[in-house]
Amino acid sequence: MLYDYRNYEMRKRRRLGLTSPDLTGVEKNPGPKGRAKRKVAKVLRPSGKYLSQAKSDEIVERLEQGQTISEISAALNVKKRSVHRRAERIEQTGQYYQESRTPKTRKLNEEKNKENIDPRAAQISPYKVLKTSSDERGQIKYGCIQGDSVRTIAEVVGRSKSTTHRWISRYHKTSDVLVMPRSRHPKVTSPYDDRSIVRSALKDPKLTAVDILRSVYPGMEPRPAVRTIRNRLIGAGLKAHRPLRKPLLTTAQKRKRLAWAKEHVHMTQEDLKHVIWSDETTMRLFTSRIRYVRYRPGEALRDDAIQKTVKFGGGKASFWGCFSFCGVGPIRKIEGNMDAKQYHTILVSEVMPYIRRRLAAEGHDVVLTYQHDNDPKHTAIINKNYLNNQLAKEARFRILSWPSQSPDMNPIEHCWGLIKQKLAWRRRPSNVNGLVELVKAEWQALPLEFLQKLIESMPRRCRAVIKAKGGSTKY
Repeated sequence: MLYDYRNYEMRKRRRLGLTSPDLTGVEKNPGPKGRAKRKVAKVLRPSGKYLSQAKSDEIVERLEQGQTISEISAALNVKKRSVHRRAERIEQTGQYYQESRTPKTRKLNEEKNKENIDPRAAQISPYKVLKTSSDERGQIKYGCIQGDSVRTIAEVVGRSKSTTHRWISRYHKTSDVLVMPRSRHPKVTSPYDDRSIVRSALKDPKLTAVDILRSVYPGMEPRPAVRTIRNRLIGAGLKAHRPLRKPLLTTAQKRKRLAWAKEHVHMTQEDLKHVIWSDETTMRLFTSRIRYVRYRPGEALRDDAIQKTVKFGGGKASFWGCFSFCGVGPIRKIEGNMDAKQYHTILVSEVMPYIRRRLAAEGHDVVLTYQHDNDPKHTAIINKNYLNNQLAKEARFRILSWPSQSPDMNPIEHCWGLIKQKLAWRRRPSNVNGLVELVKAEWQALPLEFLQKLIESMPRRCRAVIKAKGGSTKY
């Protein structure tokens, strides 16, 4: 509806008595008597706006001359309370101007006039903007128990009487001064919708919030926002996480893992001290490891804030290594791709010499166990025959059976992971040869305490496999 400006002007003219034209011999229409009398009797009153600096200085001069507040108000056409306020301010602080309301200027003025202000005049205002703390509510509750008045409690706590009275009323109603839960906007989704959202996420963990919204509200308008679906899932404890990478396990493999864990879960620490753990891994010059960076808006292309990539990883090198409770064993670079013949060379030149040195150092009563997984190159006929011949020659040496697809049960995987983590945060070598030297140096620098803790975790790994019924574990 548009505003009728003409009617407003007509009402204004009628209110002021200006609607009737002037007629000869006829007195002018005064309009409503009350309004006309107040209009005629109205005198020029002092303005309620802020006074200028010059007028404030003149008020101070007249106050110093000894003039009264009424005389100054009449002479300068200002309100009496303005003069009274300046006179009171001069009496308390020695200055007539009002401090700035900005925190920075107020702080500067406080430091400037700190020596001039009378300490007795500096009173703390009982009115606070902050929320009432638990200590203050406790003081109010104690005052109510003692039977003190509202004024007394407000002075002790340092709060206004209205705030203090509100907490006292709450104490009389609830016998406590707890902060009550505040009312919120009603939920867009019903309890049935919330259960449907959670059920959809539990049925298929890979569904996104958008997919769940479309499945729960198919073609319905209006429907809640995607942010609402995420809030319901977070409220049910279903936060989004990056999926863990684990080997694919068949039913037969899970059954074999479970049987192996039940068989070796009772291995003692003394038995674990005489096991040699081995495995292979691959190191790359450039890794595709996801790392977070921080930058300001517009700096996404900063040289140190981007993830540089190269084709085929920029070069790689494969390694075989082993370790035991006594420390790290030999490490060897694999030339090209690992095959049965190359692994046979490793058994002849690295594994058996290391085992003979360990047997000579341990004594005649010690039996060493060599562990390797069921990789086809490990279980090749040439390697099986060689290990069987060595078992026949050496009575204090045996092979540890191992289930397929079980890297989480091999503690050497954590050694490779630690080395890769250190390489990711170090300066990269310029070529593969530099990478080989760096990996060998990091392998020799692995702490003995770290290796021993890995071996001591084998019973816990077995129990985790038993709990998962042969499935994947956290290791």
